[in-house]
Amino acid sequence: MNKLDISEEGTLIHLRGYGWVTVFKFTAKNGRIDYIVTNKNNPTRQYVKSIMDARWSVEVYHREVKKIVV
Repeated sequence: MNKLDISEEGTLIHLRGYGWVTVFKFTAKNGRIDYIVTNKNNPTRQYVKSIMDARWSVEVYHREVKKIVV
């Protein structure tokens, strides 16, 4: 993935055996790079970011529940 030139708007690529997907590149504050891939038609960067944020909220919730239950 790091050899691809991923644009801010996402880059459409074909994955053999899967089909066309759009790849987005996000850089975290600590410098970590996350590549997010979606098969949704014409996704925007903001849409993908909102899904990432919602997913992270679920992860944090589950981590907190584990602390209480265990």
